[in-house]
Amino acid sequence: MHPDLNSIDVGFPVTWLLISAVSAFGLNISVFLLIGRSSALTMNVAGVIKDWLLILLSVVLYQTPVGSLQIFGYGIAFAGVCWYNYQKLQGMQSSPKHPEPSDPENKPLLSETADENKS
Repeated sequence: MHPDLNSIDVGFPVTWLLISAVSAFGLNISVFLLIGRSSALTMNVAGVIKDWLLILLSVVLYQTPVGSLQIFGYGIAFAGVCWYNYQKLQGMQSSPKHPEPSDPENKPLLSETADENKS
């Protein structure tokens, strides 16, 4: 009645597994570097843009239908990204050239004192 599960031959795609692992590692490194250079909010904005691109590809390649409520939601997200970029540009234009060291967004990920303690 039940097939012998030990006799079923299931191929294990080692190549695809390695490609997937390397891609995931690269993604994690890029996220780490992006957050280190900017902020977590910038990472979220980049995620919204990535979602837009995925939706656009889905519509173009697979003719996926997009409803009016979804378009309205994408419009709100687009307005939010535009507002964020506008506020960020305004802040960059009004701020001094050298950021204050007390701002946690501008501190290096690795401090020089940690490197000196190792030697």
